[in-house]
Amino acid sequence: MFASIMRVIGLLLVVLALTEGAGLHFSSVWWAAALGSGLMLLGTNNSPES
Repeated sequence: MFASIMRVIGLLLVVLALTEGAGLHFSSVWWAAALGSGLMLLGTNNSPES
């Protein structure tokens, strides 16, 4: 579970760094997409660990 959370946080940081580095101003859209995929990862990876 903790590894999944760290993976999601890492994904969010990468997405934020990419959007800021590219000078894009719709970071909230990328955050929403990253959170969505992160929740999907938690949903699929949480069951074997719980």
